[in-house]
Amino acid sequence: MTPVRIFRRSVLAAAAVLLVCGCGRQAVGADVAATIDGEGIAYPEFEAYLRDNVDAGDLPLAAAVLGQLFDQFLDERLLVRLARERGQAQDGDARVDHRAAVAYLLRRSRPEPPTEGEVAAYYRRHLDDFRRQESVRLRQILVHGPEDAEAAVQALRRGQGFDQVAARFSQVPMAQLGDEGGRLTRDDLPAAFADSIFELEPGEISEILPAEYGFHIFQVVERFPADEAPLSEVAAEIRRVLEQQGLDEMVASFVAEARGRYNVKIHRSNFPFDYRGSYVQKEHE
Repeated sequence: MTPVRIFRRSVLAAAAVLLVCGCGRQAVGADVAATIDGEGIAYPEFEAYLRDNVDAGDLPLAAAVLGQLFDQFLDERLLVRLARERGQAQDGDARVDHRAAVAYLLRRSRPEPPTEGEVAAYYRRHLDDFRRQESVRLRQILVHGPEDAEAAVQALRRGQGFDQVAARFSQVPMAQLGDEGGRLTRDDLPAAFADSIFELEPGEISEILPAEYGFHIFQVVERFPADEAPLSEVAAEIRRVLEQQGLDEMVASFVAEARGRYNVKIHRSNFPFDYRGSYVQKEHE
């Protein structure tokens, strides 16, 4: 046997070994960052995701933050797969909005609304969140010059009604101040005004309080001591919080289900940063 024939047989044998060893493996392109059940997810797709979801002013991002965002990116892709598997119609758009997928999944298995008992229990656990500071309800007169301010105060001291004097002198409408109930705490007021205002009793008029933009005169209409907002007043707010918590927990359960259902492989060598996200940790569990 000639040396050439021996060499050719050796090459063929080596090729056969490579074919056997590579059986069942799928070649992965240099730009593939991950595969989901063998389907490649190219890194440029993640870059497009970043452009859509991160302000340019926040770039560049640290590797740890990029890793968290890549986890979020993959989670959203898995949710789209899960929704399609459960019957969501495909519209031919490869970049389906994951929010539509989440909405579809929630329509099929939406959490139960919170009960009255759950609302009351949340209120008791978070009572500090519903404590209200001492507050006042005010009316004001704002004028630009000191002469008008002094004239307004003198008119009030002569017994003219606050609304009448405000209509004559004030440069701004008598719009309601404060929250929906018109209540203002010390923290809601400029520090230069707070002490003077909170010394007043209902019906009393403040001295002239100068500011950069004019001169204020306040009247305290009503005072409210520090207290806790009653459950009846905050029940709707608590219900919204609990409903959102239930939705968040349901979406988290969808993500956990999808992570366990689909085979995700990360190809760290194709990342331009050191990816150490939860999908790598999952591969080593």
